Amino acid sequence: MTRKLAEFRLEIQQQKRNHTYDELAEIHRVNKYYLWHMLKNDSYVPPNRVLRALDIPALIPAPACVKCGNVHTTKKCTQGAVKKNRARRVAVRCDDMRSAANTLLNNLDDTQIVELIGLLQKGGET
Repeated sequence: MTRKLAEFRLEIQQQKRNHTYDELAEIHRVNKYYLWHMLKNDSYVPPNRVLRALDIPALIPAPACVKCGNVHTTKKCTQGAVKKNRARRVAVRCDDMRSAANTLLNNLDDTQIVELIGLLQKGGET
């Protein structure tokens, strides 16, 4: 059974009335330094290893995104984000004509090859 840190604080506040910090440390098997800080400072959160020893969950809920209400692992909201399919850039070696032709044939479809041939022919006419 796991409990919350606030519940544990109330529990050790009640136990502190009857026990010393040394006795509390022995009961809970945690250094008295952590118990003292948990009692004196409500905002103090001990290290994860201490929380595990006290059977308190180490993870706290993450804040939700203001835009969509979900919890993200990224800094920006990913809801509604559309990936843009940009054309892939292909490097063509101009010093070797066979290599250039193979690269173009492997990366362009038939309509793009016809369009390229038309553009090359227009460039040669001017």
